[in-house]
Amino acid sequence: MKFTDGYWGMRPGVKPYYAAQVYEVTVETDSLTVYAPIGQLQERGHTVNQPLLTLGITSPMKDVIRVQVVHH
Repeated sequence: MKFTDGYWGMRPGVKPYYAAQVYEVTVETDSLTVYAPIGQLQERGHTVNQPLLTLGITSPMKDVIRVQVVHH
């Protein structure tokens, strides 16, 4: 699925979300999970009604890095 219109523009109806900060990191032996909200969390109320990006980083084989981004 293509979300951009050219190199810089977004297609009509598409709203991009960008991580604003790293909130929590979980490190395991074979993976790294990063939780990143799209806005700064300054107090508890900022965790409500705000998208959260979850980045899963693993290495399925030597010299390969897999990055999965989930919007929830």
